[in-house]
Parts: sequence; structure tokens; C-alpha cells
Amino acid sequence: MKHYFQLQKTIIDRHLVAWGVRPWLGYVLGIGLFLGLCLLAYSRTGFAGYGILAVGGWLLGWLSGRERNDFLAITFDRAAYRKIRLLENSIVCLPFLVVLLAKGDWALALVQGGVGIAMSSLRLAPTSAFTIPTPFGAYPFEAAVGFRRFWWLVAVAVFLLVMGVRADNMQLAIFSYGGLMFLYLMFYSEPEPAFYVWIHADTPQQFLVRKLAVALGYQLLLAIPFLISIVFFFPEVGWSLLIGPVIAGLNLALILFIKYSVFPHPLNIVDSLALMTGLILWPFLLFLLPYYYFRALPVLAVQLPRLNSLDDNRPPKTS
Repeated sequence: MKHYFQLQKTIIDRHLVAWGVRPWLGYVLGIGLFLGLCLLAYSRTGFAGYGILAVGGWLLGWLSGRERNDFLAITFDRAAYRKIRLLENSIVCLPFLVVLLAKGDWALALVQGGVGIAMSSLRLAPTSAFTIPTPFGAYPFEAAVGFRRFWWLVAVAVFLLVMGVRADNMQLAIFSYGGLMFLYLMFYSEPEPAFYVWIHADTPQQFLVRKLAVALGYQLLLAIPFLISIVFFFPEVGWSLLIGPVIAGLNLALILFIKYSVFPHPLNIVDSLALMTGLILWPFLLFLLPYYYFRALPVLAVQLPRLNSLDDNRPPKTS
């Protein structure tokens, strides 16, 4: 059992090294970012505890995946398997329990602990063949795939919007919209297989413009019900609400430019910090957007076939 957790730590350390950050620094930054986001959520809304509980539940659900647990059950005897699952869930629950208890949310902390213990003996079935309908088309696929993958987080955003309207809490309603837009950005954060870029007969500029235009349209489609609800129930928000879609659109452009500036590799720690800077310090978008746009062009020029000979059907580079 000890070797299992040592292996998990080694895997995490290697991921951090691949992102260009020392493991110890990654742990420190991770803890600081988690605490900072929790404190920010509590300062903005009185429903932050429920959001923290939802995130903790999502992580516990991931640990309870059937394929993962079937592998553990085959590898270890029953007693060791139970200890591993209890210890895993305890490690995941601990930071959430600390925050909830520190903020006086005793009932939510009790629920978090109870769910952690209960889910240590639960194996969630894999996704069924049923396909969740989405308001998006098949291109680009990120929106449809992200919606189906995180549909329950979209449902949480809708729930927070309804709670904000019922409680006459404009800040909570706006928070639900902001959370939804952040979730939509995450749909586009992971690089697709290089082949899905290589099949486009576009120049790098055409590819980015086409990708961004469709992505912005889907983003607006997802945001319209929230924006209409906020304006209807909180008319005092006025025209200032239009800042939200503008900032969301600019950050969507930023995450696309960043993704294709390092394509086909995932975002490293520096690029992730640049993305967070654009989300928090909006004026920096004026510098980040052109910087990453011009960095993405030569990368896409290698991946796209438009600039190569029509007789040269080389496969896309994957490294």
C-alpha cells in the first residue's frame, strides 16, 4: 500500500516537472491557489460553502470511477483496497474540511466528511450509451464535448442563478454567470489530437479566426439565458453587465491563442499563470493577446498543410 502512494506522488511530481516547475514549489502554489480561491469565493458570496462542497464531491466521484477501482480491487487484497480508498478520500477531503470548518460551515463539513467515507466503498458505473443533448454543433467539438463532460457543473451554475434570483442576491446571480464563463474557457484548455488541426486547409490566421468566431458564438449562446435573467430580475445592473461578455470573449481568445502557441503540448505553468493574469487583471489582455497570437502563427504553420506542397501529405507533428 505504501508503494502505491509513493507511485502516485512520483506521477504528480513528473507532471509538475513536465510543466516546468519544481515539485515542492508546485505543492506550495497549489495550496496557496486553493486557499486564495476559497477565500475569494467567501468574500463574494454567502453560498461559497456549497460550491466548495460540490468541487470536493466531484473529486471524490473521480476517485470512485469503476475502471479505476476495478484495477485497485484486482491489484490489492480486500483489506488493503479498503484502506487505500479510505486514505485517498481522506486526503482529498482534508483541505475542503479545513476551509469549511475555518469558516464555520460545520454542517457542510459534516456532509463532506460523510460523503467521503461513504464513497470510499462506492464504484460509479461508467458513462452510459445515452448522449446528452447540447445546444452546440459538432464543430468545433470542444464546446459539445465539454458540455457533456461537465453538464453537472452547468447545472450547478443554473442552480446558483435560481438561488440568486430567489434570494434577491444580484452578486450570486452574477457569480453564477462568471463561473459558467470560466467553465466554458476550460472546454478549450486541452489540446486536441494534432490530426484534427492538420485536416484544415487554412492558413494559420484563417484557422484562428474561424475557430474563435464559432467559439464566441457558442459562448454567447450559453450566456444569453443568464444575461437575460440577470437584466430582467436585477434591472439596476444596467449597461455595466455588458462588460462581462466582452471580458469573457477576450479571455476565450487568449486561451485559444495560448493553446495553439504550445500545440500539441498541454499548457505549462507559465502559460497557465498568463491565463490567470488575463482573467484577473484585464488591462494585461492588451499585451497578452497579440503576444500569444503571433506566437501561435508559426506553430500552426507547421501543423497546417496549407503552406506545404499539395503532394506532400506529411502527417502532423506530435512532439
